[in-house]
Amino acid sequence: MRRSINLHEHAPTTTRSVAVLPPRSTPESVAATPEPQFTHVSPKAVLASIGIGDRAALLLLLAFAALSSIIVTAFGAAGVVMLVGMCVALRLMFVDRS
Repeated sequence: MRRSINLHEHAPTTTRSVAVLPPRSTPESVAATPEPQFTHVSPKAVLASIGIGDRAALLLLLAFAALSSIIVTAFGAAGVVMLVGMCVALRLMFVDRS
């Protein structure tokens, strides 16, 4: 583990004032990691893997369409853009990005 960064080097510290850095990575260790292999999977296979069949997928699509039409009717196009922006802002606020 690398030495931690401390703004007040000689002062007593608490655990909240110290940021622990990850260990240094050498170019050899980065080059040794294999590249991930991606394969194309059909959407039906993805839905089947989480247990959603064709009828359930259709019902889910219809429910999403109904909900989105209600939201667009209630808030308008600009309101939908603002709702999406608010959701993105809330996600960025509450998701740990460490």
